[in-house]
Amino acid sequence: MNVYIFVAAALLAVLPVIFIFKNCVDSLKKDPQSMKHVQRRFFIGAALSKIVPAILLMYGIIKMTPVDSISKLFIPWAIIGASVIGSLAFIGSQKDPEGNDDVKTTVNTLVTITRPHIFTVPLMAAVFMFLMTI
Repeated sequence: MNVYIFVAAALLAVLPVIFIFKNCVDSLKKDPQSMKHVQRRFFIGAALSKIVPAILLMYGIIKMTPVDSISKLFIPWAIIGASVIGSLAFIGSQKDPEGNDDVKTTVNTLVTITRPHIFTVPLMAAVFMFLMTI
């Protein structure tokens, strides 16, 4: 069951970033000139949303127990992978919105900024889960 601490950390890192991203994209579509304000709000929200997952990762490392076989990690890895792929698909669907060039530029910039935020904690969680097999 310690494996699912890492899965929870990954999901709690990805989902808030998606909600923050969607909120920021909606703001940019209304007023593309507010990019500086929206970008600041995105980074603060993304940073705050990583606090609980970081605590869960540390807790998972402290409570880490070896697993019998790597096959017990396939389902947790699949959950993490599905969440990352689904999030990237959602972010990619927001690229190239309707509107003038300012809207497209600002939204595409936000898409580019958001993609690395999706990978960080899930990647760490997957690596820590692999370390449970050693």
